[in-house]
This record gives sequence, C-alpha cells and structure tokens, in this order.
Amino acid sequence: MPNRPQYLGVDAHHYEVWYLTFNHQESQTGFWLRYTLLNPDDPTSQEVGGLWFARFNPHKREENLALRAFYPRDEVHFTPNRLNLSIGPGSYEEGHMTASFQAEGHEISWDLHYEPNAVPLLPVHPIIEHLPMKTGKVTVPNVDLHLHGTIRVDGQEYTCHAEPGGQAHHWGDHYPKGWIWAHGNAFEDRPGSYLEWLTVRLQRGRVTLPPMTMLTFHDAQHGRTLQARRPWDLPRVQVRYHEGRWLANYQQKEFRLEAEWRCDMNDMVTFPYTSPTLEPYFCHNSCVCDALVRVYRKSRHPGANEEKIDELICRNMAAAELCLPGEADVQGLTFQGSSLPFQLEPSSL
Repeated sequence: MPNRPQYLGVDAHHYEVWYLTFNHQESQTGFWLRYTLLNPDDPTSQEVGGLWFARFNPHKREENLALRAFYPRDEVHFTPNRLNLSIGPGSYEEGHMTASFQAEGHEISWDLHYEPNAVPLLPVHPIIEHLPMKTGKVTVPNVDLHLHGTIRVDGQEYTCHAEPGGQAHHWGDHYPKGWIWAHGNAFEDRPGSYLEWLTVRLQRGRVTLPPMTMLTFHDAQHGRTLQARRPWDLPRVQVRYHEGRWLANYQQKEFRLEAEWRCDMNDMVTFPYTSPTLEPYFCHNSCVCDALVRVYRKSRHPGANEEKIDELICRNMAAAELCLPGEADVQGLTFQGSSLPFQLEPSSL
C-alpha cells in the first residue's frame, strides 16, 4: 500500500506529504492539493498537520492562489497500516479526499474521488533507496487519475468530470538539497499515456552529490515504456531548468526521449516549506504548463543516426516545480542536472 502513512513514532524528524495535481478541463484551471505531516510527535508545534491549496488560471492570473492552514498534533489522526488520514477539517482515504477551511480571507473546500490505479509507479530502484544518503522516499500510487467531484473557492464551484491528474506520496527525515519535478497525463489524443520525472540533489554526510534523475514515460497507444530507474540508467539522463522551462533528454540503447515542460513565469506560485530539520525551502510550482515529449529510434537507414517516431503534446494541463533551499525569488534560478552539452529540437509548443 504505497499511500499508507509511514511514520512509526520513532523518528525525531519526519515529514510526509500526499499531493494531488489535476486540471479542470472546462475552465482550463489547474489545482494542487497537499496533505502534510511535519515532526508528528512535537507537542509544542502548532504546524504538525497541514492542508495546502493552489489554483492556477493562465487566462485570469489574478485568480491564482497559494494557501495553507496548519493544525496541532491533537487535530491530526492517522492509521499506520492504511490510508485513513485526518488533518483538522480535511480527510483522505484512498480514492476520496475532502477538506473545508479558511486561509488568508479565502474559503476553500473540496470533495473529490477517483478510482485508484491498479499498479503504483515506484520510480526509485531499491538499490538507490538503500544507499546511505540523506533523502526521503518517493512513490506515485496514482500516476494516471481521473477526478470526479467538486472544488469550491470563495463560492465559485468547479464540477469535475474525469479530470486528468496524478497523486504521489513522499516521506523521510531529510529533504533533498533541491529538486525539479514534472508530471503530465493529459496529452492530446493519447489517453493512458503519461510522463513522471523527478531530479533530486542528495547529500552523503556533508557532501552534496550530483543530481539524480528518475523518469518514466509510458506510451499507452504503442504499449511502450521508457524508464530511467536503475542505477546504471541514471547517467544517461540530462536535465535542466531555467526561467519556466524544464528540459530532459534520456538515451536508451534503441530509443531516445526528449521532454520539455514550459510555463509563463506568471503562472507559477511559490510556497515556503520547512524541512524536518527546520531549514527554509521555497517551492515554485505551476499546474498549467505546456508539455512536449518526442521519441526517437536509431535509424535503420544508412547514413542516418536516428528518426523521430512519435511526438506528444499537452497544452496548459501539465505540472512542474522547482524547489531549492533559501531561494524565495524564482527569477533567474537555474537547476543544472548535467554538465554534458544539451540541445533539443526547436520547440513546437
């Protein structure tokens, strides 16, 4: 059960987050919901549990919101062996999320349900998980969701009918030293296809290691999956973020994948995070990105290196983020995941 709470009551420092990103297709609005735990056994903290909400509207940016509400330990309840989570006025059981709260003068509520994915995505190989590094754990229990229900924001209601999204679960006793992430499962005319990508900077002792990328692309139409998960896959992935543009290049033996996520900088919101060791981080996120995935195969024609065999496009319905310690202003930030030359074809986004 990848979504079950992982806190066992023995760690002095612990964070845990369940998050959902999805897009309301009729209004072309993106949403980001989070349920969080931070150091659950700290009796003095008034921020043990959190409910987080963000709205993205690229056509009415004045409606963009980034809100959160925190609750003390006695308002946080969870069952260790299954997902049965209660944080203040919010609850989450597998397949059903609810909340109703006020924050910064806004009234937010949601009641959403979905059919869980039959098989979770486990992006990190067990060999990597067991390396002696300061990091958390990552699972994606529901990488390709279709949401039903309602969201209300200050009286405005969004009725959801099979809206595309994804849900993940992270936990641990340390944050990475920064990360970039991208998700998409609303590619035009390609139901069931998705890309999930996470690049992290890990720490071993006091040494920050080179970024490590886990990437999974599933092409439902052709029954093809390209995945960088095993330790020997990771050097074949190049990534970069700069000014609202996330880029990835992954070379397999037969296939090569290019991915580009792009958003206007005004379509990003910024949340301050606090790590389990009380370090300040800032997470810059957009759920209304354009996304492009291209797949190439080694050419069978003499004199040609490769040929493009597929291209998938998503407009305003992909999600991505950049999170770094102590970087509140997203302008000018860069995340370089490889020192190798990095070039893509001209973008068609």
